[in-house]
Amino acid sequence: MNHQSQITITGGLDIPMYKKKEVALDMERPICVSIGPYHRNDSKLARMENTKLRCFKYITTGDYLNLPVYLNANLSQELTFFRESYFCGRVEDFRKLYRQNYQIVKNTHGFLEMLILDACFIICFIISVLEMNDQRHKIVGIFKNSQTSTEKLFDELTASKRDNIFNDLIVLDNQIPFESMEVIWNVLKIKNIVKQDSFLIDVISDYFYSLFPGKKHNHTECNLPIIHILHLCHHNICNHHSNPENKEKCIHGSFSGDWKPDGHRIPCAAELDKVGMKFKRKEDCESFLDITFENGVLKIPNIAMSDHGRIMFHNLQKFEDLFNEKTEISSQVKAYIMLMCFLIKTSDDAKILSQAGILNDRIGVLENDIPKFFNELSTIKTNGTNYYQHELSKDINKYYKTWYNLWIAILKRNYRNNPWFIVSSIVATILLFSAIDMIIRNIG
Repeated sequence: MNHQSQITITGGLDIPMYKKKEVALDMERPICVSIGPYHRNDSKLARMENTKLRCFKYITTGDYLNLPVYLNANLSQELTFFRESYFCGRVEDFRKLYRQNYQIVKNTHGFLEMLILDACFIICFIISVLEMNDQRHKIVGIFKNSQTSTEKLFDELTASKRDNIFNDLIVLDNQIPFESMEVIWNVLKIKNIVKQDSFLIDVISDYFYSLFPGKKHNHTECNLPIIHILHLCHHNICNHHSNPENKEKCIHGSFSGDWKPDGHRIPCAAELDKVGMKFKRKEDCESFLDITFENGVLKIPNIAMSDHGRIMFHNLQKFEDLFNEKTEISSQVKAYIMLMCFLIKTSDDAKILSQAGILNDRIGVLENDIPKFFNELSTIKTNGTNYYQHELSKDINKYYKTWYNLWIAILKRNYRNNPWFIVSSIVATILLFSAIDMIIRNIG
């Protein structure tokens, strides 16, 4: 039975909000913090609940000191005020986005308190990281009557825990509605805690920028309502590839397991290298999807082989897999993974792309881990795809199947090893054609 819920957003798109309950892989489970209802009862994540209360106190009072006194005297009153003042009339819109068989979803007060605390935690954590990176001046105003900065809220976290939270915030099953976070952000504006001209979309995009290097996007380029943080990441990655020109080049098909588009499988990097194809790192690109092929040169933006990247790719694919085939959001991340699986079959393929500056290995031994990195991602079963690199695959195959590219590549390779080889080959070719011409003349 499919328990998938949906939300209707501007433009008549029915976009599934959260995935159905099929959690099987570690990349689909939060490690450090529970966001939303699905992992709320996980005892391993309970420790961060106290930090959420500190964040809420910070937003309501300007500091997090004397937390036990605040919890006993003010917490219930403040949460009630937030529920009634800022979330009134929104509860049903938020509740319908989740499966109804969770007790906290059924309990109106508990459900809204969860959203409030989770939203406060996410905002404070992201601001604290930007503060650590000296970007506070871009987004945060003066904290009035504050005895500390947001950075102090998380001073007990190690670097590895901060990384885990980074990953947890892009897990598909660990999301809250983006609108609930915007409600809290607007409260911060009212309290003059953040600048009036700041936008939450810009703040979160800055935080996750390392996942999708290229051109930075801002709120003015967001042409559809954002569902949650993972959706925002997907939008930032794919936005500049969702134009009419690219849509016309897409082909549609369904696949399961290791399905590949008919006629659009391309050779691996080592095979392409044999016919003289060059690989270069693409600079000044708008996202890692911006792959081009021209004059025998395949340009691919740099991509980091990291745990962040592995979790991001996995959850973005799962997110794309939930989209209705009628939506305007294409499955470009799945198509990208498919293309990289074509290119990287063995350690030799990975080495070629790494030497070209395309792969940035951060997960261990290059030769062993990178092919596994993409092959594991490609095992996700999906229902359909927009293969946005349709034209690119056709051009690569055309180049690969052209006989003289192989012949020239062989000559160049042998010439590097033996400079006299090309001279002897030319002489032999001349003698061959001279012999053929002589035979024809004698017959005539």
